[in-house]
Amino acid sequence: MKNFHGIVLAVVVIVTGCATYVAGPIDPVMIASGLQSRSLDDPDICARFYQITKTRTCDYQTLDGLDLLIAAMVFNSSANTAAAAIRSAAAHAKASRVRPGPTLALTSEYANETGASSPWLYGLAADLPLDFGARREARIRQADSTVALATLDRLEVLWTIRMTLRKAMIDRAGAETERAIITTLTDFRNRQIASADHRLAEGAISRPEVDRLKADASGDLARSLDSMRRLSMAESNIAGAIGLPVRQLRNRTIVWADFPQPKRLTDEALEVHADQSVSRRPAILRAMIGYDLAEETLRAAIAAQYPALTVNAGYTWERGLEKLPAGLGLALPPLDLNRAAIESALRSRDEAGAQLEVAVSQVLTDFQAARTAYESAWDGLDVIRATTLSTATALAQQADRELEAGLIDRVDWSGAQIALARARLDETMTIAQVRYAESQLEDALHMPLSGPEQVVGLQQLNEETMQ
Repeated sequence: MKNFHGIVLAVVVIVTGCATYVAGPIDPVMIASGLQSRSLDDPDICARFYQITKTRTCDYQTLDGLDLLIAAMVFNSSANTAAAAIRSAAAHAKASRVRPGPTLALTSEYANETGASSPWLYGLAADLPLDFGARREARIRQADSTVALATLDRLEVLWTIRMTLRKAMIDRAGAETERAIITTLTDFRNRQIASADHRLAEGAISRPEVDRLKADASGDLARSLDSMRRLSMAESNIAGAIGLPVRQLRNRTIVWADFPQPKRLTDEALEVHADQSVSRRPAILRAMIGYDLAEETLRAAIAAQYPALTVNAGYTWERGLEKLPAGLGLALPPLDLNRAAIESALRSRDEAGAQLEVAVSQVLTDFQAARTAYESAWDGLDVIRATTLSTATALAQQADRELEAGLIDRVDWSGAQIALARARLDETMTIAQVRYAESQLEDALHMPLSGPEQVVGLQQLNEETMQ
């Protein structure tokens, strides 16, 4: 009887040592307030920055692509949610390794029997599942696969953020370059109109010609206003990708030093990148993990055709007599020996293999489409530089010489300079198209081809920021 009381006491102690529930309410109003109060001057930004790029200076007054990406990893809600998903999956994987506890049953019985030393019977029975073999391995590997999927999901989120920032920075750099050129063009236009008005007063030019020049000037003003609008929209998109109010980008400088000088990749380099992309693209990695999960499901289904073992042990105090019953339990498989489940798992594995083949094919197709767009954009830039820009530059230089020699007046000279500025605008637009095509190629390869993000890979960024 004393042994029985000791067992009951041990059970009570175990129960009282369990964790307790603690409520964690969330207030949407406080969340909104916190989002609006975020700042690039937050010390956590520099702490994260030094954690990732230990050789660079943390200066969030001048921002490049890597600065913006790190800031997004701190503030972007999707990135934080993906990080939380990794921690949740890791906790689940850790829990999958814990062996199941026994099932305890407490019994009592009263017998109104004369002559017995006691009318009571007390008992305790425990069923302990034997957690080993293929069942346990399949469970653990499936849980580990969810961690791999969560990690892959975060890498995809980081890549999506990076591409959003990249495209917004292309918009911004293009609009900013256009605005600078239009400012120069406007200066030449004002000189031209002033000279034309002077010639009109002398009777050397007609009124319609002056009106045409002024109409062209109004078109330049509309283009300048459009570039300012696109610049503002690009900064808004950058702030949105980071997860900050757009006012946080005011009075800060966003730089892309080599924007006007993109470097064309050779055919050999493109082929190397294409081969590397097969093992890097998330679609392929996800399909590979899906195949591994199908393999583990099949392993578990095959293991389930055998009985599951359970060890039974207990203690009984029966009217003054102590007993220690023991036994072995068998959880039998379905009547078809789990053949239906095995067949289903086999078909699922075949499907996963087919999906992997589709993923590889799609990656190669995406790369070829991106490569075609990339080469076409570069061909367009080469044509602009070899014809339009080259011709306009030569004519502007000739106009400089003729003006100095007194062969032309300021109206004609300004016209040549305006033509050169317009050619530079065409070049800027074509450079932006090259950068867009480069981004499409990066997306197909799932790797940065330019910019400071090349220094630190996304895999390292993901690992560093999860520590």
